[in-house]
Amino acid sequence: MKNYSRLIVIFLVGTILISAHADTNNVIELSTLEIRDTVDTTATTLMTEVPGVVLNTQGGNYSQNDILYRGTSFSENGVSLEGITLNNPQTEHFNAELPVSSTVLEAPSVEVSMKQKLKQSGNLSSTINYNLKDIADDMEATISYGSHESYKVSALVEGKTAKDVGVAAFGGYWNINDLDQQDNDSKGFNAGVMSQSNVGDVDLKILGSFQQKEFGATGYYGVSPSMPANEKLDDAIVLVKGSYEYGEENYIDFSSYWRYLEDQYSLILPDSSKYYNQHKSNIGSVNFNGLQVLDESFDLDWQSNITYEDMDSLSLGEYDRTSANLTGVIRYKLDNFELNAGVRGAYFSDYSNKLLPIIGGTWYINDIIFSADYVKSAQQPSYTALNYESPASLGNQGLDLQTDDNFSLTMSSFITENLTLDISVFAGVLKNAVDWVKKDDISGKWESVNLDDVSYYGADLYIYYRPVDVLAISLYTCYMQKDDKNDDYYSSRYIMNYPEFNVKVTADFMPLDKLKFQISQQFIYQSDDPIRTDRTQSLCNANLIVGPWFDDSVTFGMSAYNLWADDFDVYPGQDTAARQSVMASVNVAF
Repeated sequence: MKNYSRLIVIFLVGTILISAHADTNNVIELSTLEIRDTVDTTATTLMTEVPGVVLNTQGGNYSQNDILYRGTSFSENGVSLEGITLNNPQTEHFNAELPVSSTVLEAPSVEVSMKQKLKQSGNLSSTINYNLKDIADDMEATISYGSHESYKVSALVEGKTAKDVGVAAFGGYWNINDLDQQDNDSKGFNAGVMSQSNVGDVDLKILGSFQQKEFGATGYYGVSPSMPANEKLDDAIVLVKGSYEYGEENYIDFSSYWRYLEDQYSLILPDSSKYYNQHKSNIGSVNFNGLQVLDESFDLDWQSNITYEDMDSLSLGEYDRTSANLTGVIRYKLDNFELNAGVRGAYFSDYSNKLLPIIGGTWYINDIIFSADYVKSAQQPSYTALNYESPASLGNQGLDLQTDDNFSLTMSSFITENLTLDISVFAGVLKNAVDWVKKDDISGKWESVNLDDVSYYGADLYIYYRPVDVLAISLYTCYMQKDDKNDDYYSSRYIMNYPEFNVKVTADFMPLDKLKFQISQQFIYQSDDPIRTDRTQSLCNANLIVGPWFDDSVTFGMSAYNLWADDFDVYPGQDTAARQSVMASVNVAF
């Protein structure tokens, strides 16, 4: 496998294709959607297009993934779809799940601080936001085959009527063998339909989608790899999104969804008996947000949400809870300065209510933008953190609301049309942060522990540069440090297991319309842990797209993941194989 990867690198260098992906500054876009539609891509892998997002994968992108952003763990981060936060009351380990094909999703963006609070109910630290693509006239299919005897098929059929009503249908199937441990296979499928219509000033989208996947989970979640495990996830969603614009700037966005999640986990114990657990969750949520211009100097940004969750679990029991919030922020504009001040009122059925301040300011100086924000966030802990017991972990009852006090200062500069720079410094305090720790070097279980207060600070830098029309290069780097008062444990698995340094260089090279190449090289220096054998990770990914000159409807793609076969263990104590893979694809448009 390593020799095969070296051959690919030699071929790429020989064709002098040195480059990959840049997107989020909206200065220039190099058809990343075209590239991702042809190579092996999931809704989850799209997250890695966002500078600063790290996925800690247990088994790869088709199994289980945890989101990290600016060093914060999966319990503080999550995803949203059309403004609706897709959380799971059972465990934040599924915060990265989207039961939707990547073929109907726009490229994601990350939202933090004030922007996050005005768009959706949000997660504690950051939200990766997805929107549905507008429906066009299209019919295409992609077939992929690669290492680990893996194959994948996906298809999209969409069209618009004369009355500007669009309908789309999509689906896919995959099968991958031996992702990281022997017999840790993954297989699954998704299918869904979407409609879009425009009635007057209202744009309406309706989505229904279902995904099922089953994967070998041996060695995951801190369980010994000597005990074979398997996991199955059913995930269904129905979502309605409406947008109404009135006046010159005013708008109201409405989104509502129902979601059903069922997680089944089985484990073979050392005495050959089986441990089995099942969690069923229903989540319903309604979200409104909008902008109302009051006069020349004052605007009102607002957001409201109500969410209901119920869960029926073999081990955790039956629970239901409700949360709601109402947010209002007044924006005062004076020449090149803006001041924002407001509050979020948050209601939790199982906890006391909270008033959460939101304060910020923006200063525009020529092509430089300075902004500063202070926000306070609160969320209910998952039921796994509250009350969970398994052969490998133990929960923590009586946990209070989790909160985050965050301050950030950002400078953005459009130096030229082809060169932009963003630099931020940030600091904050997490309260009631839950980590899974080993008390000493002979502990058999990872125990859920309230770290009380975890203070953090850091800085990140993003540079986008397009030296010539066909080449774009970007650099992201982040430094972060955390300090917890409750540090009398031996090893930490999540909150205090984080990248202290994260550096990623990416690029895009497109010399011809029918020749596109991406490459990214990432280096991570992880926090110290007695169980970890290596603190450094080097991850290199590449994509190549070739469209034959004789047929515009066919494109060929090749994707390579982890070219250097780095066997970095993303979690302390988890013995992980290199997870190197190569996939060849063909996309046909009808």
